[in-house]
Amino acid sequence: MSRADTYTEILVLGGFGALLIFINAGLDMWTGTESGSPIQFIAWSITLGLAGVVVAILIALFVALYWKAPSAEEQRDFVTLVALFSAFSLWIGGGFLVGFILAFTAGILGLILTNISGSGRVTRTTVISEVTARPPPPRSGS
Repeated sequence: MSRADTYTEILVLGGFGALLIFINAGLDMWTGTESGSPIQFIAWSITLGLAGVVVAILIALFVALYWKAPSAEEQRDFVTLVALFSAFSLWIGGGFLVGFILAFTAGILGLILTNISGSGRVTRTTVISEVTARPPPPRSGS
């Protein structure tokens, strides 16, 4: 099995998106603790900040796994997870919305580029070779 093509654009977009989501999460936690608000608002701010940190780390992890994935099928899985977790980041602020856009674009662009890269794609010749390689169906005797 040969290594599938990887695209630097996915690494750059996903990395910057994850970084912005991480910075936004840190600012959420800092603003909540420094605002002098009642404890409910501080707790909510800390919760959103921690969720943002987790989402940013997961996005960065999936982008790195995409970069190291040996096959196109695994790459598709990882960029799908990048797109899903970046969509989830909207709940926590989305990295000033720019982080969401960058990470989501990395996920969708990764899906498109992985599907058109040629590896793992079903063509007419692969279908014909699969059909001819199968044994003939058993005949019913009369």
